[in-house]
Amino acid sequence: MTKSIRTVLSILVVFLFSVIVIADQYKDHTDAAGEINSAINLAKADGKNIMLMFGADWCPWCRLIAKYINENETVKAYISENYHIVKVDVGKFDKNLEIIEKYNVKRDAGVPSLVVLNSRGEFLVFQETGSLEEGKGYSEEKVLRFLKKYRFVK
Repeated sequence: MTKSIRTVLSILVVFLFSVIVIADQYKDHTDAAGEINSAINLAKADGKNIMLMFGADWCPWCRLIAKYINENETVKAYISENYHIVKVDVGKFDKNLEIIEKYNVKRDAGVPSLVVLNSRGEFLVFQETGSLEEGKGYSEEKVLRFLKKYRFVK
């Protein structure tokens, strides 16, 4: 096999793997309403709040915040201890419209956007994520400040 064919195949494998990983972020087939109800039931039992992550697979910042939350050990541990997370696929703001309306997601803020619910499933706050950014990523300090601010609000 020539070097150029190997290079093309390597790039193709990396691309396909990236597509598979990206496609897993905000699944089109996810039953967001059902997942929210499940999270509310869990939260009623354990007292954790709920964080809804509104986003879409086409959105690079949506993929970035999902990756950040999964890879930043401090943020990941804090969320695991204090929140249930539900990802809500908004498509091009043509999916899960009833959930977008119910939780006052501001379309002009774009995605990703966060909504925090208390352990009874009641709306606490909408948060655009631009203010949590730092450079080409997210600020651990800003993200933790946001999470801590609403953790104990019931």
